[in-house]
Amino acid sequence: MKKYIVTGLLLAALTVLPSVTSAQSITDLLAKIEVLKQWLAVLQGQQNQSGSWCHTFNQSMGVGTKEENEVSALKTSLGFEGVLKVLDNRIGVYDEIIAAAISQFQLKYKSEILTPNGLNAPTGYFGPATRKKMNSLYGCKLAVKPPTITNYSPVINSLSTYSGPVGTLVDIRGGNLAGFENDRNVWIESSNGTRGILYGDNSVSTSNLIRVTLNSPLCQTDNSYSGQPCNSWLNLTPGFYKFQVITPSGSSNKLNFEITSIASGDTTANTPHIDSITPISGPVGTTVEIRGSNLSGFEGDLIAVFERSDRKVTRLYSIVPYSTGVMYGPLNTTLIKVKVEPPCQRGQTVYGDYSGIPSTCDYFEFTPGTYKVYVNPWGKKSNEVQFIVT
Repeated sequence: MKKYIVTGLLLAALTVLPSVTSAQSITDLLAKIEVLKQWLAVLQGQQNQSGSWCHTFNQSMGVGTKEENEVSALKTSLGFEGVLKVLDNRIGVYDEIIAAAISQFQLKYKSEILTPNGLNAPTGYFGPATRKKMNSLYGCKLAVKPPTITNYSPVINSLSTYSGPVGTLVDIRGGNLAGFENDRNVWIESSNGTRGILYGDNSVSTSNLIRVTLNSPLCQTDNSYSGQPCNSWLNLTPGFYKFQVITPSGSSNKLNFEITSIASGDTTANTPHIDSITPISGPVGTTVEIRGSNLSGFEGDLIAVFERSDRKVTRLYSIVPYSTGVMYGPLNTTLIKVKVEPPCQRGQTVYGDYSGIPSTCDYFEFTPGTYKVYVNPWGKKSNEVQFIVT
């Protein structure tokens, strides 16, 4: 029996390969090959007498756990659940990819795993409650069929965050996410089944990433081609929602998101917000564009704050003008463009922005690593995004 199943999977792989076109990315193809390789390993080493896969988990695991058999079996189970579609090459290591998939598994069965333990948010840890649920689905007293591998259907692997207020920036990562004419859009569905469309930020979105901002209200139909006005809207209110990508090739799995609150009145009307940073990484000297709303401060100043891992900060002034028009024209409040480099050199004399008082440069070195980036006009701090100095 084992021989026939393995042979069948190899034939399926050969069937997939000739259908690859220039539009099919190498990354997507490698991901499918990794899924097939994982199934071959499972069928060759862990198949029981009935020909169906199963595994009983007897230990807890977290990020950094190294246990080849247990981690391999966990990947397989998470693949069955539709929360881990792309397998990495770190054999036997419980890494961040697995932790993210476990978080999705915990949200999927929230009422059985999180709620009884007084938890609202997932932990990403494969502990007793999560293990109990996994064993109830895939313990060796049950028979499980392998999932179907679809050639071009979109897949959502993870979200950059799984909860937040209206206005939250969310990165949706997966594969085959681009749709008609390379559109990168995502639908958000409320608990009563009503859907609204979120259009991705095309300056950073790819076939493997869609970046959206949870603005409200949202149109319930995609009118981007018809040009017709929207007649029905979805208002985002606190509650549970699901993200899904739909393309001409099919519909993706759904991932849960909780909206925790909505903006209220004048208290947040002028709060700065960063929607995107492009690019998200690069060497010292890279020019970065930061887009959002209410980014300008006193006298139209456009300043980005970069915070190093040791919490030391530097302020970089925008190299685009504060005014979008002629002198005293409309203020630019939506774009900051900075060059990631020390604003002054060691020993250099600098002058206060408004006082003009001279002082010696407080030198800031951009060492390789991850930096928090935000703006702070009028004493109001924006949300934080990240930039990686390579």
